[in-house]
Amino acid sequence: MSSLENVGSEPVQFLIFANTYVLKTDTCPSPTLWVGTSCGTVVVITLTMPDSMDNRVLCLQTVLATPSPTIFRLKGSILNIGFLDLNGCSLPLSADSWKDNNKRNETSTPTSTGESNKRTGSLTITRTGSGGSASNRMTKTSPTSSTTDVRDSHLVVLTSEKQIRLIVMPQQICAQKAVITETSFAVRADLVFIKNQDAYCLAVYLGTGNIVVYSLPSLRILIDNDFLPLTDVRIARTILFSVNGHGMYLSSPSELTKFTILASFCDNLPDMIGSVYTGPKELPEPPKQSFLKGFFGGTPTPLDREELFGETNAGKAPKTMARLIPGSIEHAKSQSSAIGGEFAKLKEGLSERGERLGKLEDNTARMQNEAEAFSSMAHAVMLKYRDKKWYQF
Repeated sequence: MSSLENVGSEPVQFLIFANTYVLKTDTCPSPTLWVGTSCGTVVVITLTMPDSMDNRVLCLQTVLATPSPTIFRLKGSILNIGFLDLNGCSLPLSADSWKDNNKRNETSTPTSTGESNKRTGSLTITRTGSGGSASNRMTKTSPTSSTTDVRDSHLVVLTSEKQIRLIVMPQQICAQKAVITETSFAVRADLVFIKNQDAYCLAVYLGTGNIVVYSLPSLRILIDNDFLPLTDVRIARTILFSVNGHGMYLSSPSELTKFTILASFCDNLPDMIGSVYTGPKELPEPPKQSFLKGFFGGTPTPLDREELFGETNAGKAPKTMARLIPGSIEHAKSQSSAIGGEFAKLKEGLSERGERLGKLEDNTARMQNEAEAFSSMAHAVMLKYRDKKWYQF
């Protein structure tokens, strides 16, 4: 059955390469790939590198990946896998440097070549590629010093949504473990250092909006503060922690928000914020344009208002054209207040006249109604006594 037909529901969540131990019987570390899945499983894959490190042969050889029997299981999805020594410091990485002695001999003297060979690491390996070039040298710097044991133990920090576990390799012993949360889950976890690279800690962002920082390797809680509620999926996908307690997340599709958990950085933040210099700066005077160039040129030229209407070119206006009459502002204010009082009196008189006209209109309407009533009564009396004789009274 092929791997495509046997597809499981356990996707990969975290990948990291490391030069570490695989089995309990290993005497030296080897290249490995650590795979963390969504079901809390950590699988260690052993990588077998090519024997020859020649670039021409390396392009034709393949790297063999073999699953190892070393498997760890945690509760929740795997968020982070880190490697530290027993003191909580980061492991020094092994380095390989390629040197071409033919090229160095062409440009340097034997004395300088001897001095450069003295600056190599504690372990020097000379290999010959398949092309027969015996002058190429591979210098490999060992991650540990010559006085330490090749079987030095180190820690593997496994972090899931619910648990933290420290495994001592190659003994595969659980040195420390802690439960992150029971009611919620962890969203992001990173190994960072706060003040120096010799003291690492584990920063975890929870689904409740809290940021919890654990010390390593003791897993003691250093910080547990409310930060940001998990209201947007974008925050959960983009939040991350960096060195010196810094962090960042994508607050909108076009905005980044930076934060820090270090108090000293917050105290020095006002001094680090820059300001835009907006001081005045005198511009140089533009060169004067000649008359012929301005007359025959087709491009419009900017005109200055002071040059058109000012006294520089046109001269001063004659005194008879306009005359300034001096006056005090208090006198003008008193006149305006007096005029305002007169207008108020006029408005009051008009309102009183309107009221009187309204009363007169009411009286006129009442008299008209009374006259109409008297007329109707007189007409009724006339109709009553019109056909009667004098002797009928």
